Amino acid sequence: MTDGAKQAFGWIAVLAIGFAILQAHDKKVEADAYAAEDDAVATAHSEMADKTYQEEKGFMDCTEDCSGHEAGFAWAKTHEIDDDSDCHGDSDSFVKGFFDFA
Repeated sequence: MTDGAKQAFGWIAVLAIGFAILQAHDKKVEADAYAAEDDAVATAHSEMADKTYQEEKGFMDCTEDCSGHEAGFAWAKTHEIDDDSDCHGDSDSFVKGFFDFA
């Protein structure tokens, strides 16, 4: 192997190692961001643990008595739902309350 080839091979190895280090760093940063988001959701849910839908959101989205919103909110709270993609149901007001908790 010529000196030029050895040098090129050395640079390729250095670049590959550098790329691997950057990838590992990016994965750690991403994992830290997810952990921070999970902590924020847990804190928000903890702060809402003793609240009802009406205490948290008020009456502005309710057409009558907020019972559907309250039911969805309470169901999501009881089941510790934190992903709004899980919000579904037969009643728009139930889903709204569910979504507002998640």
